[in-house]
Amino acid sequence: PCPGAEDAAPVAAPPARQIEVVSALVEHRDVGTLRGRGRWGFDDSFSFALTGRELRPGALAMLEGLGITGGAELSLHGAGTLADPVVGGALRGRALAIGPLELGDAALVVNTTTTEIPALEPDDEPFIERTIHLAGAVLPWVNVAVELPLDQSLPEDQRAPLYASVSFERLELLEMIDRTNLSQYVTGSRVDVEEFERQLALLRRARATGTLEFY
Repeated sequence: PCPGAEDAAPVAAPPARQIEVVSALVEHRDVGTLRGRGRWGFDDSFSFALTGRELRPGALAMLEGLGITGGAELSLHGAGTLADPVVGGALRGRALAIGPLELGDAALVVNTTTTEIPALEPDDEPFIERTIHLAGAVLPWVNVAVELPLDQSLPEDQRAPLYASVSFERLELLEMIDRTNLSQYVTGSRVDVEEFERQLALLRRARATGTLEFY
């Protein structure tokens, strides 16, 4: 070795090139306010944070034909790489409605979990399973849960299944039909209105509890 080489400091690898947005602000009198920052690396790494205040999605040109009313608040963040993302955040809606269908208040939370699964063979590495979880509710009607597996590199028979569920407990059917204006969809169609109202009367004391699951 050259004289003094043993005392030389190691040469650090050059940092990966990246595109960074230090701060961004979008304000619209009708739609609301969005603030964000983020970074995208040429090594497929990323990070971001996004918040939205006093949002009115129905004012967006792409959604205005749907008749959406109500407001929303948004908080979302993420980091990692495309192969190993970690995301989290929450979305809250207030007095939401789509045309005559009144949904009320809604909430959605998203987060990423990592689970280590032991290897089947002693010499194999354990498998890391990453899943995005979404949990939400349309109050007071239903709760919703969704699991989205991230690792698509495994054979299809070894992947974690896509899972979703919709659950409700002691749901008063007539109250839901009345408060969400679902009856307007039926009475506006070609049905016997008097017969429909008679059938509704049978639901006056009906309550439903259950869970619908999708795989």
